[in-house]
Amino acid sequence: MENKANGNTYGSFYHELLTRKMNGEELKLDELTREELKTLYAEVSTTDIAKLFGVSFEKVKYRLRKWHILYSDILKERASKDTLSS
Repeated sequence: MENKANGNTYGSFYHELLTRKMNGEELKLDELTREELKTLYAEVSTTDIAKLFGVSFEKVKYRLRKWHILYSDILKERASKDTLSS
């Protein structure tokens, strides 16, 4: 995908993708980078990602497993950022 997952100043990455879909753009899960998928997974559920891209829950889970994206790692990163900003 063209847009960067990080540094989005207009709201969440999910909201940006949803807006693009509502404006007629066809979104393809296979075009997401690992970082974009990780950012999206940190914002919304696997089910929401599947609905956004019009794919099965299992396809999203497969991609997450393939790229070793774990929600526990996302939580650890958040905790680390919170600790550093305190």
